[in-house]
Amino acid sequence: MQFGEPDGAYKVLSEALIDVNSSSISRRCYILTGLATACIQRKELAEACKYACQALTLTLQAKSPALWQRINAIREQLELWKDNQDARDFVDQLRTIKR
Repeated sequence: MQFGEPDGAYKVLSEALIDVNSSSISRRCYILTGLATACIQRKELAEACKYACQALTLTLQAKSPALWQRINAIREQLELWKDNQDARDFVDQLRTIKR
């Protein structure tokens, strides 16, 4: 994604998600947040929010500051799409959790 290749990143991350050990919460969360970012760049907001919600669930389990940073980065990216219902729903869900 850093090289402007969200399609390539999406493909690699999708394959990684299939192969990741389900007990590795942190690794799975990193992949999910990467997928969410790739989807945002591809303007596939419903799919991005689906991955972001999955990552948020794992982040709540892990209680990792690094994972929270990734969730907040996705929130910031989605705020550009505040007219989209899926993006608004995710941002609202995150605000509710942080209260």
